Amino acid sequence: MSASSSTSSTDSKDTFLYFAFGSNLNSKRIHVNNPSAKRKGVGLLKNYRLDFNRYSERWKGSVATVVPDQDEEVWGALWEIDVKDMDNLDRQEGVERNIYRVFHPTIHVELNETAFHSETDSSFNNKTSSDNETEPAFNNETSSHSETESSFNNETPPISVNTVTARCYELIAVDPPGSDKRPSVTYLDVVIKGALESKLPEKYVHKLRRIEKKDEGINEEMEDEGEEQEGSTDIMKGSISF
Repeated sequence: MSASSSTSSTDSKDTFLYFAFGSNLNSKRIHVNNPSAKRKGVGLLKNYRLDFNRYSERWKGSVATVVPDQDEEVWGALWEIDVKDMDNLDRQEGVERNIYRVFHPTIHVELNETAFHSETDSSFNNKTSSDNETEPAFNNETSSHSETESSFNNETPPISVNTVTARCYELIAVDPPGSDKRPSVTYLDVVIKGALESKLPEKYVHKLRRIEKKDEGINEEMEDEGEEQEGSTDIMKGSISF
């Protein structure tokens, strides 16, 4: 595997890079508000962990964020988005309402031939445990980078490994200690589908499947309703995607 130690934002004046780790892993979700988004590869955010720290009425459960943690890492999708969509993305993440804040971490990204233009891969097959399995703490089984790298997109030879600077979002409006931090079954399903679509490492998808979740959620049949109404349960519409 060839590697490059250079660091680059790879942004042009017309586009920027965005690292997604929650529902925006899912191409259907991100394209609602950011139609210009193009998948560029799979990224790894080191020294952070995935967590769920704020209840969302829309999702009926807690939503994802990243939290500094020297012993952990978060896999996600790297998207290239037109600058004209940046305000849409900020609005979606509730930046103006001080729900999430923007930061620009270094992302380790492995680029491959299919990552530039592939939006879905319905044939992606990974063997995981039943969705009924749960673990109380998401980060109990975190593997090292070397362990997960072997399962990363084995079918396509990598072009290069780089570090890039990307736009990312972390929660600043979090629920108090002791709150129910479990995501809803619907939210977690959207995240897992996006992880499969993004071809995140099998071990990481396995961990996502084992996150303890709330049984309540949004009816999947509401997914494609076009009209947004107060209290709508359309999971692919509206602001705050997380």
